[in-house]
Amino acid sequence: MIRQIFKQSGIFFFGSVVSKVVTTFAWILLARVLVPEKYGQFTLYFMILQFVTFIADFGLNQYYMKNVENFGRTNMFNRILFVRSMTLLFSGGLMLLILFSFKIFSSIITTIFILSMVPMSYLSVTDGYYLERKKTFRASLKLASIGTFFLLGYLFFNRNIDLFTVVTLLLFSLIITLIWYFPWKELKFIKISFSESFSILKTSSSYAYLTLTSFFYNKGDSFIISYLKGNTALGIYGLAYRFLESLSLFPSALVQNLFPVSAKKAGITFSQLKKITLIMFLFGLLFALGVFVFSPFLITSFFRQEYFGAVYILRIFSLVIFLFFLNSPLATVVQSSNLVKSFLPFGIINTLVNLVLNLFLVRSFGIIAAAWVMVITETTGLFINIYFVKKLYSRSYYNPK
Repeated sequence: MIRQIFKQSGIFFFGSVVSKVVTTFAWILLARVLVPEKYGQFTLYFMILQFVTFIADFGLNQYYMKNVENFGRTNMFNRILFVRSMTLLFSGGLMLLILFSFKIFSSIITTIFILSMVPMSYLSVTDGYYLERKKTFRASLKLASIGTFFLLGYLFFNRNIDLFTVVTLLLFSLIITLIWYFPWKELKFIKISFSESFSILKTSSSYAYLTLTSFFYNKGDSFIISYLKGNTALGIYGLAYRFLESLSLFPSALVQNLFPVSAKKAGITFSQLKKITLIMFLFGLLFALGVFVFSPFLITSFFRQEYFGAVYILRIFSLVIFLFFLNSPLATVVQSSNLVKSFLPFGIINTLVNLVLNLFLVRSFGIIAAAWVMVITETTGLFINIYFVKKLYSRSYYNPK
């Protein structure tokens, strides 16, 4: 089983590398033509779009993979699709009200944002469909498709790039990707009452809260930096964070492939988990050392001088990368188990600690503080995961050997 998990993770990782190369190249091109302030504005736009999508997904991907054995694939997929359409309507209306009321973006940018929510929503909720079927390569190429069409548009407009052009290109890329990515043949008309829809949302709520907690944990520092230090600081921090996201592809690939396996009745034995964690420890150590050594080269060789401060952030992030690798198998096994509701308060507390520390420290110490706060809370997260893994495998229905 371990070999199969790493095989699927390797396939997903390879596709994710292709995707990340394309999308990182797109972000790099933007950083080369946009000053940090404008780059920070688009970073904020994209973060909000991701945030709303993650919330409105409401744990439906995890719910699908956890319950597909009981309802059948086609039936369950269409149920999830109906419920996701409900959350899209609600979240779209709410964001329309918020963005126009607070004038975060111009009217035309806000309109494009609302339109972008539609393809973004259905692309997101389809991930569980492919991962459960072990079509990991197809799932991993979604971002590559978005990035490729974005780059084609970028080349067409050459250097006449502003925020309006960038968000329009993103919308175009999302729509084209949805056309080929979405499993249209699975669409069936299924009668599902609103009470049943709310029942699904109630059951998936634990995963939704975990997703929300995870998003605030990973993106809350960026929102705080934008508020306290402005878009220029966010642009520098965001560049280093792009490298962090790129280099955490393998732990992300493992999470995507381990969850549907550990969520099934057979689960993952303690012995298998120890072997997986040891492998991730070694990979994480290798990646972390590489990032620490090559950080100056990665930043100073390819970017404007205004971004050179990202070198220090990226070196701190080398510790975060190591902890990402170590935490990924432990957290996945716990979150796919029946202990997810017990785990949730600990995840929320760890996220709150992250946000509070950022609020107090970023104002005085800047983006360096935000990077160190992530190291601290990744470490506390590791202790939380170890505690729940011990609790999980002390139960009789798991083999603790």
